[in-house]
Amino acid sequence: MILKGTLLICLCLVIFCLNSGCATTIRKADMNSETTLSSQAMKEDLVFLEKTIKEVHPDPYHATSQKEFEKTMDCLLRRVDSKKLTYDEFYFIVMEAIGLVKDAHTTAFYNDKEERLPLRWYCSSEGLFLDSDYGSLRSGDEVISLGNKAPSEIIKAFSTFTPAENQQWIFSNLEEKLSKKAYLEKLGIADVGEQVSIEVKSIDNSTKTEVIKLLPQQPTLNNKTSNVCSYKILKNNNLAVLTLNACIDDDNYRKTLEAFFDKVHRQGISKIAIDVRKNMGGNSQVIDDFLTYTNVNTYTNFSEKINFSKQAIGKYGYQKLLEASNAHTTIMLSHKNDHLYDGKIYILTGKQTFSSGNWFGVIMKDNGIGTVVGEPTGNAPSSYGELLYFTLPNSKIKFQVSIAHWVRPNPNNDPATTLQPDILIPCTRKDIILGRDPVLAWLKQQ
Repeated sequence: MILKGTLLICLCLVIFCLNSGCATTIRKADMNSETTLSSQAMKEDLVFLEKTIKEVHPDPYHATSQKEFEKTMDCLLRRVDSKKLTYDEFYFIVMEAIGLVKDAHTTAFYNDKEERLPLRWYCSSEGLFLDSDYGSLRSGDEVISLGNKAPSEIIKAFSTFTPAENQQWIFSNLEEKLSKKAYLEKLGIADVGEQVSIEVKSIDNSTKTEVIKLLPQQPTLNNKTSNVCSYKILKNNNLAVLTLNACIDDDNYRKTLEAFFDKVHRQGISKIAIDVRKNMGGNSQVIDDFLTYTNVNTYTNFSEKINFSKQAIGKYGYQKLLEASNAHTTIMLSHKNDHLYDGKIYILTGKQTFSSGNWFGVIMKDNGIGTVVGEPTGNAPSSYGELLYFTLPNSKIKFQVSIAHWVRPNPNNDPATTLQPDILIPCTRKDIILGRDPVLAWLKQQ
């Protein structure tokens, strides 16, 4: 896992920027959403994209056959033939192409510094709901239509240009992107205008319609490391919860771990939970750091098979790639102290649990270390990753492609497109309305 510490931290930081509205700039200074691209320029970009994916990805046809992949790419090339498209229009064509791989780590980035709806969403198999108050709208209101489109229609369309391994990742991405102008226009919810009509059903089953204007995106404070890892001790419930919102293996994390387990020991807590429900990746070393405070001596890690493409060799060198590629290995842990935790361990997961956040849950489950509680994750237990970064030559759209295939510690638990919890506790509309955390409520009762 030599490459992992570097590359997944990069992915984690990219995801932070996407969520905070400060995505990595992917355009030339003179490009904007209305910049037009010539047919020839777009064709060259699509050919470059297809060639790069085929050469770099470990298995570009694992979900879409080569015949179907190439047929779809031909269709996309014909779609841009003899016409000009705006940057935004072409970006979503690029995403359709990347989506054929069905690898959530392989994706492209969009600069979202633009107007957006001042709303937050919660999306699940139960439906689409508001997750914030705005005007007469209330958190928990069920969306009946948005721009005269039903949620099912919106989700289906959104899935066509969102790289994902499962429906949970579609839901997670929809929550984050549905308010953005470019996505609203692509989905036909907002034309080039500046407002959107929304119809909702309130808790009393009455319906109401609001017309909401798109507003300039507000600057967001940078994520601070101190907010990434925190804990709380619920002595009356014999419970301690460590919340890890990103896998960042730094001094703050290690000091927080030390303080957490010290209080768990001194207060005699025999039930702890690691909350990775909002954790979309980082450095998997955080798992080892955590386990050194427990009575776990060894565990089986993921295996990693790397595609030795010319691009990967050029970036890292053959020898380093060879060292990183390995079969399942047994990790030996060096314990931090002599009062190791030996009580119950729970891992809390949800649809935003991704990459190294997902690894945390998979390692705990496959090695029988802890019980997974909550909702299915947004990442497959065996998946693709370790990233190379590229830029399309004409549109300058930045994209990343996986170079490795990771196989979970216990392959007998495959095939699986998501990590299924041992204890499934979905967040319902009632939970949203009450502002209740159903997983924490369940843990308190154990």
